[in-house]
Amino acid sequence: METLKVAKLFFYVGLISAVVSVGYVSPLVLGPLVNPNGHNIINNGPGSILTDYTTWPAMWMLVAFTMFLIVGVAGSFVWASAYYFEAKVFGKEQRNGALSILGLLLFVIGIYLATALMAYVGYTEGLLIAGGESPLVVAGSAQWTVIPTGLGVSLTALGVLIGVINLVLPSAKKV
Repeated sequence: METLKVAKLFFYVGLISAVVSVGYVSPLVLGPLVNPNGHNIINNGPGSILTDYTTWPAMWMLVAFTMFLIVGVAGSFVWASAYYFEAKVFGKEQRNGALSILGLLLFVIGIYLATALMAYVGYTEGLLIAGGESPLVVAGSAQWTVIPTGLGVSLTALGVLIGVINLVLPSAKKV
């Protein structure tokens, strides 16, 4: 696969991820509109992301959004730059196509899975706290997300490792 094509794929993923990042903050702005019980975690009070960002529901959302911006958006542009420089500066015009696609897919699937689940947990638990639920009920509501979130982080790390291996391997033969 042409190295510049891999760079373009990562660049497009970065652009798409930048647009998707709006989705991570939209529940805060649209909370009262989409939540039937009227609770909104942007308000002052328990679970609020603005005034109570040290509690875990709000922290889950903050970490998810920050991780998505750093790894999902900026990371995609860094990968695009790495492959671009690989082609333009070092003259390596071909990369292993299977490793390129596998690394890209694992990276994207992993970061979307991990951060989407973290944001979901932060939002739903913030709503439960704002609705007066006990901490035990709130904590129990997130149990099912722990292993899938870890899987997402692992997939992202594996995608990064495959990408690094793909960059340091000798150039693939042009077919």
